[in-house]
Amino acid sequence: MVKNFHEDKNNIISEAKVRLGSKSDLIKKYEKGLKDGAAEWGDTLQLVSELANLQAIRIPFYLNLSELEKILTWKLRGQYNRQQTLRTLNTNHNIETITKAAFLVKHEKPEHEIFLRTKLLCTIPGVEIPVASAILTLCFPNQYAVIDSRNWKALFGKSDKSCYSINEYIYYLSIIKILAKHYQVSTQQVDIALWSLG
Repeated sequence: MVKNFHEDKNNIISEAKVRLGSKSDLIKKYEKGLKDGAAEWGDTLQLVSELANLQAIRIPFYLNLSELEKILTWKLRGQYNRQQTLRTLNTNHNIETITKAAFLVKHEKPEHEIFLRTKLLCTIPGVEIPVASAILTLCFPNQYAVIDSRNWKALFGKSDKSCYSINEYIYYLSIIKILAKHYQVSTQQVDIALWSLG
């Protein structure tokens, strides 16, 4: 699929627009997604608010180990214990250093900035692309979206995917942003509307 990404992008966007419908249809799907995931959405809003408050006082912004654990608990839910042994390698100092470096990365090309930030976050033991996307999304909700199999299926029609490359994440996020711009909504609204289709 990676080879055909750019060739297929217009088709994927067109198909997503058909599935999402009009802007009012997208909003209904977004609201359905919120309702279906109401408990998780409350947790999400609380976590986003906590992280935004930290960004206001912690300059440059970084996460510590306990804040990362909150994000891991939120993202992994029932799968939290899956890489617990690997995560014992994490130290507060390393988490602060790596997340600070990732969040400080700036680049004139947005896709390269996403690449660098994601790559840095993936150096944390137990963090792969989906978790890195969750970290970025919770910390910068207007710029990122979480990649997962449910949304991947809604966009690409493949449900058995659980591992992603950074290039796949960049591609996925570029489509989310194009759809958000088309509908004049946030990336989160597109993300949740797609989730409701999955």
